[in-house]
Amino acid sequence: MKMAMFCGFDVDNNTEINLKEDMYQVEPGYENYPVRWVTWYGAEAYAEWAGRRLPTEAEWEFSASTDGMYKYPWDDRKWHRDYCNWGEGGRHDGFEFTAPVDTFPMTVNNLECLNMVGNVSEWVADWYGAYNPADTINPKGPEDGTLKVYRGGSCADGKVWQTSRARRGVDPAKASPYIGFRCAMDIPKPEDQ
Repeated sequence: MKMAMFCGFDVDNNTEINLKEDMYQVEPGYENYPVRWVTWYGAEAYAEWAGRRLPTEAEWEFSASTDGMYKYPWDDRKWHRDYCNWGEGGRHDGFEFTAPVDTFPMTVNNLECLNMVGNVSEWVADWYGAYNPADTINPKGPEDGTLKVYRGGSCADGKVWQTSRARRGVDPAKASPYIGFRCAMDIPKPEDQ
């Protein structure tokens, strides 16, 4: 039986990944595309299965802003309309929806992250609440809440959302064609090695 939202993944709406023989399988041609149509719970479950975790909101922003220095991920204070997959009244890059993850190599930052804006917005670990990255180092969100944070702009969003500071909250059980995720992991401290 095919189940929508099975393990936090909306198989009824996603045509790029399907459940076949009790396994999720990527459809040919989509091997290098971002995962989408996944709930926050599904993203968290996958990260745990992979021995990783979702990044905190502050970690995501630090990575997207090149160590907290820039508004855009590409080491520049200037907007470049051809540096990401974005929308605003029509497509500007030739893609109807998402693009292969390596389509915009000029966006790789000092941490070797691609697509921190554009393509899909990304789930992070934190609950949505007041947030000021200047408050502390790696500020934590609220202990609980009703909305989970997703960061960055997607292929459907305009220029205003394509920054390292863009943030929104949504029901963590909601899957969207414009929200995906990336995994993070802790790096051992020198004294732990």
